[in-house]
Amino acid sequence: MSLLHFSLRDKMLPSVDKDFLNNISLEFSDGLYFQKNLSRSQSFEKEYISLRKKEGRIYSDALVAKLPDIEPSHPLSEEWAVRKTSTKRLIQYLKQRQQKKILEVGCGNGWLTHCIHSSLKVDCLGVDVNETELRQAVRVFGNHPGLTFIYADIFSASFDNPVADAIVLAGVLSYFSDASGLLTRLVSLLPRGGQLHIIDSPFYKDKTIQSARERSAKYFYSLNQPEMQFHYFHHLWNVLDKFDFKINYNPDMLWNRVFRKVHTDSPFPWIVITK
Repeated sequence: MSLLHFSLRDKMLPSVDKDFLNNISLEFSDGLYFQKNLSRSQSFEKEYISLRKKEGRIYSDALVAKLPDIEPSHPLSEEWAVRKTSTKRLIQYLKQRQQKKILEVGCGNGWLTHCIHSSLKVDCLGVDVNETELRQAVRVFGNHPGLTFIYADIFSASFDNPVADAIVLAGVLSYFSDASGLLTRLVSLLPRGGQLHIIDSPFYKDKTIQSARERSAKYFYSLNQPEMQFHYFHHLWNVLDKFDFKINYNPDMLWNRVFRKVHTDSPFPWIVITK
């Protein structure tokens, strides 16, 4: 029996993990799975973690365990209030569809994967290529049966079969250069009728995208992180044109614009792509 099969049996991992890991060779270290033979390049991770520290977005384990709830006195409390609203909306929708297996791509420290898992009591898998945050996810949430974190490349040829009823991209689309390629890949991992949810990510029109790029570059320079502009990408709405999608929440609708003047809600759309 291989080490992988032994660890799967002993941990009694749920079916979502067995489906996802069926054709992939892994190493297991301190509660975290690593895709074998995957180059663990640190260039982006170092830049990203450095930026997040300067922004005050590297949190203690105790704080991560409570997210998206955060003290009103915290300097990023308004941002987390927005995320709490979008998270609640997503979870209510997933509950109505009675999803059984959910994958979050770009899960970071695992707070959202954990929220979905604990709220819906379903098998959840978080995938990322940020070892620093994945290690924190394992420390904070690794003792929850049915919740697993993997350092892996979602584009790997190993992932050829449907792996989840729903896939979530939350606030990470801008870190992928080829949005269309990413979405095509993720939709291919869904069964027919499965859905891909994109939340907390901006989309731009032709007339606004260049100014957005300039603002981002200026921001990264202001924090002495100019290299981050080459890791952060701005995507047009037309990347969605070839998909069967709908906008479940549109922040630009008049009612939502008015609502946000007096209530906390997301400035970003919630896109649902159905296979």
